Amino acid sequence: MLSLKVRLSQKHAQDLSFSPFYPNKLACASGQYYGIAGSGSLDIITLPDVPGAPTGALAGAPTGVQGAQPVVQSLPWSDCLFSVAWSEKNEHVIVTGSGDGSIQVYDINNNKGPVAALKGHTREVSCVHWCQCRLVNHLFMSASWDSCIKIWNGETLQMVSDLPNRHDSLIYEVQSSPLVHGLFGSCSGDGTVKLWNMNSAHQPMGGWVAHPQAEVLSLDWCKYNQNIVATAGTDGLLKIWDIRNTGEAHMVLVGHQYAVRRVRFSPHHASLLATSSYDFSIKIWDFLRHNHPLQSLNQHTEFVCGLDFSLHQDMQLASGSWDETVAVWNLSPPLSDNK
Repeated sequence: MLSLKVRLSQKHAQDLSFSPFYPNKLACASGQYYGIAGSGSLDIITLPDVPGAPTGALAGAPTGVQGAQPVVQSLPWSDCLFSVAWSEKNEHVIVTGSGDGSIQVYDINNNKGPVAALKGHTREVSCVHWCQCRLVNHLFMSASWDSCIKIWNGETLQMVSDLPNRHDSLIYEVQSSPLVHGLFGSCSGDGTVKLWNMNSAHQPMGGWVAHPQAEVLSLDWCKYNQNIVATAGTDGLLKIWDIRNTGEAHMVLVGHQYAVRRVRFSPHHASLLATSSYDFSIKIWDFLRHNHPLQSLNQHTEFVCGLDFSLHQDMQLASGSWDETVAVWNLSPPLSDNK
Protein backbone atom coordinates (compact mmCIF):
# COMPACT_ATOMS: atom_id res chain seq x y z
CA MET A 1 0.00 0.00 0.00
CA LEU A 2 2.67 2.54 1.06
CA SER A 3 5.15 2.52 -1.80
CA LEU A 4 7.74 4.96 -0.44
CA LYS A 5 8.20 7.92 1.85
CA VAL A 6 10.43 10.91 1.16
CA ARG A 7 11.66 13.07 4.04
CA LEU A 8 11.88 16.78 3.33
CA SER A 9 14.73 18.87 4.71
CA GLN A 10 13.08 20.54 7.73
CA LYS A 11 10.15 21.71 5.60
CA HIS A 12 6.44 21.08 6.07
CA ALA A 13 4.62 20.00 2.90
CA GLN A 14 1.77 22.31 1.88
CA ASP A 15 0.77 21.04 -1.57
CA LEU A 16 1.94 18.63 -4.24
CA SER A 17 1.28 17.69 -7.85
CA PHE A 18 2.19 14.86 -10.19
CA SER A 19 3.61 15.86 -13.55
CA PRO A 20 1.16 15.52 -16.47
CA PHE A 21 4.13 14.63 -18.71
CA TYR A 22 6.55 12.51 -16.67
CA PRO A 23 5.19 9.39 -14.92
CA ASN A 24 7.99 9.52 -12.34
CA LYS A 25 8.04 13.20 -11.34
CA LEU A 26 6.25 14.83 -8.43
CA ALA A 27 6.46 18.47 -7.26
CA CYS A 28 5.99 19.53 -3.65
CA ALA A 29 5.54 23.06 -2.24
CA SER A 30 6.74 23.40 1.35
CA GLY A 31 7.82 25.84 4.04
CA GLN A 32 9.48 26.12 7.41
CA TYR A 33 7.60 26.45 10.69
CA TYR A 34 4.27 25.26 9.28
CA GLY A 35 4.13 28.22 6.89
CA ILE A 36 3.92 30.78 9.69
CA ALA A 37 7.49 32.07 9.26
CA GLY A 38 10.74 31.23 7.50
CA SER A 39 11.59 30.20 3.96
CA GLY A 40 10.13 27.69 1.55
CA SER A 41 11.17 25.41 -1.26
CA LEU A 42 9.96 23.65 -4.37
CA ASP A 43 11.03 20.01 -4.16
CA ILE A 44 10.97 18.08 -7.44
CA ILE A 45 10.93 14.38 -6.62
CA THR A 46 11.94 11.81 -9.21
CA LEU A 47 10.46 8.45 -8.25
CA PRO A 48 12.33 5.19 -8.92
CA ASP A 49 10.96 2.14 -10.69
CA VAL A 50 7.76 3.50 -12.16
CA PRO A 51 6.20 2.29 -15.41
CA GLY A 52 7.98 3.97 -18.30
CA ALA A 53 11.23 4.45 -16.39
CA PRO A 54 14.20 2.02 -16.62
CA THR A 55 13.70 -0.80 -14.12
CA GLY A 56 15.93 -0.43 -11.09
CA ALA A 57 17.47 2.82 -12.31
CA LEU A 58 16.99 6.16 -10.67
CA ALA A 59 15.62 8.58 -13.24
CA GLY A 60 17.83 11.64 -13.26
CA ALA A 61 20.79 9.72 -11.82
CA PRO A 62 24.00 8.87 -13.71
CA THR A 63 23.86 5.82 -15.95
CA GLY A 64 24.47 2.63 -14.05
CA VAL A 65 23.33 3.88 -10.63
CA GLN A 66 20.98 1.36 -9.06
CA GLY A 67 18.68 1.58 -6.04
CA ALA A 68 15.20 2.30 -4.76
CA GLN A 69 15.58 5.81 -3.42
CA PRO A 70 14.02 8.87 -5.08
CA VAL A 71 16.07 11.82 -6.30
CA VAL A 72 15.04 15.18 -4.80
CA GLN A 73 15.89 18.51 -6.45
CA SER A 74 15.23 21.35 -3.99
CA LEU A 75 14.79 24.94 -5.21
CA PRO A 76 14.57 27.51 -2.37
CA TRP A 77 12.38 30.59 -2.00
CA SER A 78 12.48 33.29 0.67
CA ASP A 79 8.93 32.63 1.93
CA CYS A 80 6.71 29.60 2.39
CA LEU A 81 5.29 28.05 -0.79
CA PHE A 82 1.63 27.12 -0.30
CA SER A 83 0.65 25.77 -3.73
CA VAL A 84 2.19 24.17 -6.81
CA ALA A 85 1.03 23.37 -10.36
CA TRP A 86 2.72 21.91 -13.44
CA SER A 87 2.24 23.54 -16.81
CA GLU A 88 -0.14 21.69 -19.12
CA LYS A 89 1.84 22.83 -22.19
CA ASN A 90 5.52 22.79 -21.22
CA GLU A 91 6.88 19.75 -19.38
CA HIS A 92 9.68 21.79 -17.80
CA VAL A 93 7.57 24.57 -16.25
CA ILE A 94 6.12 24.68 -12.72
CA VAL A 95 4.40 27.57 -10.92
CA THR A 96 4.11 28.06 -7.16
CA GLY A 97 2.23 30.44 -4.87
CA SER A 98 4.01 32.07 -1.96
CA GLY A 99 3.28 33.61 1.41
CA ASP A 100 4.72 36.91 0.21
CA GLY A 101 1.91 37.31 -2.35
CA SER A 102 4.03 36.43 -5.39
CA ILE A 103 3.93 33.60 -7.94
CA GLN A 104 7.15 31.85 -8.91
CA VAL A 105 7.78 30.36 -12.35
CA TYR A 106 10.35 27.57 -12.44
CA ASP A 107 12.15 25.73 -15.22
CA ILE A 108 13.14 22.35 -13.78
CA ASN A 109 16.31 22.39 -15.90
CA ASN A 110 17.44 25.54 -14.06
CA ASN A 111 18.88 24.73 -10.63
CA LYS A 112 19.28 28.39 -9.60
CA GLY A 113 15.68 29.07 -8.60
CA PRO A 114 12.69 30.63 -10.35
CA VAL A 115 13.09 32.21 -13.78
CA ALA A 116 10.39 34.77 -12.94
CA ALA A 117 8.39 36.08 -9.97
CA LEU A 118 4.96 37.54 -10.73
CA LYS A 119 3.41 40.23 -8.56
CA GLY A 120 -0.31 40.75 -8.26
CA HIS A 121 -1.67 39.65 -4.89
CA THR A 122 -1.40 41.57 -1.62
CA ARG A 123 -1.62 38.55 0.70
CA GLU A 124 -0.64 34.88 0.71
CA VAL A 125 -1.21 33.04 -2.58
CA SER A 126 -3.20 30.04 -1.39
CA CYS A 127 -3.64 28.35 -4.77
CA VAL A 128 -2.15 28.17 -8.25
CA HIS A 129 -3.94 26.02 -10.80
CA TRP A 130 -3.13 25.35 -14.46
CA CYS A 131 -6.17 25.04 -16.74
CA GLN A 132 -6.54 21.55 -18.16
CA CYS A 133 -8.94 21.99 -21.09
CA ARG A 134 -6.99 22.08 -24.35
CA LEU A 135 -8.51 25.36 -25.55
CA VAL A 136 -7.30 27.22 -22.43
CA ASN A 137 -4.30 25.17 -21.32
CA HIS A 138 -1.97 28.12 -21.89
CA LEU A 139 -3.61 29.80 -18.89
CA PHE A 140 -3.21 29.36 -15.16
CA MET A 141 -5.06 30.89 -12.24
CA SER A 142 -4.12 32.11 -8.80
CA ALA A 143 -6.21 32.71 -5.68
CA SER A 144 -5.28 34.48 -2.51
CA TRP A 145 -6.20 35.39 1.02
CA ASP A 146 -6.79 38.88 -0.42
CA SER A 147 -10.12 37.45 -1.80
CA CYS A 148 -8.93 37.96 -5.40
CA ILE A 149 -8.59 35.61 -8.37
CA LYS A 150 -6.18 36.32 -11.18
CA ILE A 151 -5.77 34.63 -14.57
CA TRP A 152 -2.32 34.55 -16.19
CA ASN A 153 -0.97 33.66 -19.62
CA GLY A 154 1.56 30.92 -18.96
CA GLU A 155 3.46 31.64 -22.16
CA THR A 156 3.84 35.44 -21.88
CA LEU A 157 3.59 35.51 -18.04
CA GLN A 158 1.20 38.44 -18.32
CA MET A 159 -1.96 38.83 -16.22
CA VAL A 160 -5.00 38.59 -18.50
CA SER A 161 -7.80 38.97 -15.92
CA ASP A 162 -7.94 40.57 -12.48
CA LEU A 163 -10.98 39.53 -10.47
CA PRO A 164 -11.01 41.39 -7.12
CA ASN A 165 -13.18 40.65 -4.08
CA ARG A 166 -14.80 37.55 -5.50
CA HIS A 167 -15.69 36.21 -2.03
CA ASP A 168 -16.48 37.77 1.36
CA SER A 169 -13.49 36.03 2.91
CA LEU A 170 -10.15 34.56 1.88
CA ILE A 171 -10.15 32.17 -1.10
CA TYR A 172 -8.59 28.78 -0.52
CA GLU A 173 -8.73 27.18 -3.95
CA VAL A 174 -9.69 27.62 -7.60
CA GLN A 175 -10.16 24.68 -9.96
CA SER A 176 -11.03 24.75 -13.66
CA SER A 177 -13.36 22.21 -15.19
CA PRO A 178 -11.46 19.56 -17.15
CA LEU A 179 -14.47 19.06 -19.44
CA VAL A 180 -15.94 22.55 -20.05
CA HIS A 181 -13.42 25.12 -21.24
CA GLY A 182 -13.60 28.45 -19.48
CA LEU A 183 -15.59 27.15 -16.50
CA PHE A 184 -13.98 27.24 -13.07
CA GLY A 185 -14.97 27.13 -9.43
CA SER A 186 -13.69 28.82 -6.29
CA CYS A 187 -14.14 28.07 -2.59
CA SER A 188 -13.73 30.32 0.40
CA GLY A 189 -13.64 30.87 4.11
CA ASP A 190 -17.12 32.37 3.74
CA GLY A 191 -18.51 28.83 3.35
CA THR A 192 -19.46 29.25 -0.30
CA VAL A 193 -18.55 27.82 -3.68
CA LYS A 194 -18.89 30.02 -6.76
CA LEU A 195 -18.79 29.11 -10.45
CA TRP A 196 -17.31 31.43 -13.07
CA ASN A 197 -16.87 31.80 -16.80
CA MET A 198 -13.41 33.09 -17.73
CA ASN A 199 -14.86 35.22 -20.51
CA SER A 200 -17.36 37.02 -18.26
CA ALA A 201 -16.08 36.63 -14.71
CA HIS A 202 -17.40 39.99 -13.44
CA GLN A 203 -20.38 38.06 -12.07
CA PRO A 204 -20.53 34.40 -10.96
CA MET A 205 -22.54 31.96 -13.05
CA GLY A 206 -23.77 30.46 -9.82
CA GLY A 207 -22.94 30.02 -6.19
CA TRP A 208 -24.16 28.37 -3.01
CA VAL A 209 -23.40 27.91 0.66
CA ALA A 210 -21.68 24.55 0.55
CA HIS A 211 -20.64 24.19 4.19
CA PRO A 212 -22.79 26.35 6.51
CA GLN A 213 -20.91 27.77 9.52
CA ALA A 214 -17.66 26.33 8.16
CA GLU A 215 -14.90 27.20 5.72
CA VAL A 216 -14.62 25.44 2.36
CA LEU A 217 -10.96 24.46 2.10
CA SER A 218 -10.95 22.54 -1.20
CA LEU A 219 -12.97 21.61 -4.26
CA ASP A 220 -12.45 19.44 -7.32
CA TRP A 221 -14.29 18.49 -10.51
CA CYS A 222 -15.20 14.96 -11.54
CA LYS A 223 -13.10 13.97 -14.55
CA TYR A 224 -15.97 12.08 -16.24
CA ASN A 225 -19.12 14.09 -15.45
CA GLN A 226 -19.08 17.83 -16.11
CA ASN A 227 -21.84 18.49 -13.55
CA ILE A 228 -20.25 16.87 -10.50
CA VAL A 229 -18.14 18.82 -7.99
CA ALA A 230 -16.76 17.72 -4.61
CA THR A 231 -16.14 20.09 -1.70
CA ALA A 232 -14.29 19.67 1.60
CA GLY A 233 -14.66 21.79 4.71
CA THR A 234 -13.54 22.60 8.23
CA ASP A 235 -16.67 20.76 9.43
CA GLY A 236 -14.92 17.48 8.54
CA LEU A 237 -17.39 16.71 5.75
CA LEU A 238 -16.92 15.75 2.11
CA LYS A 239 -19.85 16.74 -0.09
CA ILE A 240 -20.74 15.79 -3.66
CA TRP A 241 -22.75 18.34 -5.65
CA ASP A 242 -24.60 18.37 -8.96
CA ILE A 243 -24.12 21.95 -10.15
CA ARG A 244 -27.50 21.85 -11.93
CA ASN A 245 -29.23 21.63 -8.53
CA THR A 246 -27.26 22.96 -5.57
CA GLY A 247 -30.21 23.26 -3.18
CA GLU A 248 -28.76 20.33 -1.27
CA ALA A 249 -25.73 18.11 -1.62
CA HIS A 250 -26.05 15.04 -3.82
CA MET A 251 -24.19 13.12 -1.11
CA VAL A 252 -22.58 13.90 2.25
CA LEU A 253 -19.66 11.62 3.08
CA VAL A 254 -18.67 11.27 6.72
CA GLY A 255 -15.44 9.77 8.03
CA HIS A 256 -12.91 12.41 9.04
CA GLN A 257 -12.64 13.63 12.64
CA TYR A 258 -11.29 17.09 11.80
CA ALA A 259 -11.13 19.54 8.89
CA VAL A 260 -10.72 18.07 5.39
CA ARG A 261 -7.87 19.98 3.78
CA ARG A 262 -7.87 18.54 0.24
CA VAL A 263 -10.15 16.59 -2.07
CA ARG A 264 -9.15 15.08 -5.42
CA PHE A 265 -11.08 12.98 -7.94
CA SER A 266 -9.35 10.04 -9.58
CA PRO A 267 -8.41 10.59 -13.24
CA HIS A 268 -9.08 6.89 -13.94
CA HIS A 269 -12.36 6.09 -12.14
CA ALA A 270 -15.42 8.30 -12.33
CA SER A 271 -16.72 8.00 -8.77
CA LEU A 272 -13.45 7.44 -6.91
CA LEU A 273 -11.90 10.26 -4.91
CA ALA A 274 -9.44 10.86 -2.07
CA THR A 275 -9.35 13.30 0.82
CA SER A 276 -6.65 14.40 3.25
CA SER A 277 -7.30 15.85 6.67
CA TYR A 278 -6.06 17.54 9.80
CA ASP A 279 -6.82 14.22 11.55
CA PHE A 280 -3.54 12.96 9.98
CA SER A 281 -5.36 10.56 7.65
CA ILE A 282 -6.12 10.07 3.95
CA LYS A 283 -9.38 8.43 2.98
CA ILE A 284 -10.50 6.83 -0.29
CA TRP A 285 -14.15 7.05 -1.30
CA ASP A 286 -16.52 5.80 -4.00
CA PHE A 287 -19.52 8.11 -3.82
CA LEU A 288 -21.68 5.87 -6.02
CA ARG A 289 -21.24 2.88 -3.70
CA HIS A 290 -20.89 4.13 -0.12
CA ASN A 291 -21.12 7.23 2.04
CA HIS A 292 -18.26 5.95 4.19
CA PRO A 293 -14.61 5.52 3.17
CA LEU A 294 -13.37 2.43 1.36
CA GLN A 295 -9.87 2.79 2.78
CA SER A 296 -8.09 4.86 5.41
CA LEU A 297 -4.34 5.55 5.17
CA ASN A 298 -2.79 6.46 8.51
CA GLN A 299 0.97 6.66 8.06
CA HIS A 300 1.32 10.41 8.60
CA THR A 301 1.82 11.92 12.05
CA GLU A 302 0.73 15.52 11.32
CA PHE A 303 -1.76 17.48 9.21
CA VAL A 304 -1.99 16.11 5.64
CA CYS A 305 -2.21 19.12 3.32
CA GLY A 306 -1.05 17.92 -0.12
CA LEU A 307 -2.82 15.28 -2.20
CA ASP A 308 -2.78 14.22 -5.85
CA PHE A 309 -3.49 11.23 -8.09
CA SER A 310 -1.05 10.18 -10.78
CA LEU A 311 -2.31 10.66 -14.33
CA HIS A 312 -0.04 7.89 -15.58
CA GLN A 313 -0.40 5.06 -13.07
CA ASP A 314 -3.86 3.91 -12.05
CA MET A 315 -4.47 4.01 -8.28
CA GLN A 316 -1.20 5.76 -7.47
CA LEU A 317 -1.63 8.58 -4.96
CA ALA A 318 0.80 11.00 -3.31
CA SER A 319 0.34 12.88 -0.03
CA GLY A 320 2.32 15.64 1.67
CA SER A 321 2.22 16.34 5.39
CA TRP A 322 3.41 18.72 8.08
CA ASP A 323 5.38 15.74 9.44
CA GLU A 324 8.02 16.74 6.83
CA THR A 325 7.32 13.77 4.56
CA VAL A 326 5.83 13.03 1.15
CA ALA A 327 4.30 9.56 0.78
CA VAL A 328 3.49 7.67 -2.42
CA TRP A 329 0.77 5.03 -2.24
CA ASN A 330 -0.17 2.24 -4.65
CA LEU A 331 -3.77 1.48 -3.80
CA SER A 332 -5.91 -1.57 -4.39
CA PRO A 333 -8.10 -1.24 -7.50
CA PRO A 334 -11.82 -0.66 -6.92
CA LEU A 335 -14.15 -3.65 -7.08
CA SER A 336 -16.13 -2.05 -9.89
CA ASP A 337 -15.24 0.58 -12.48
CA ASN A 338 -17.80 3.36 -12.79
CA LYS A 339 -16.35 5.08 -15.86
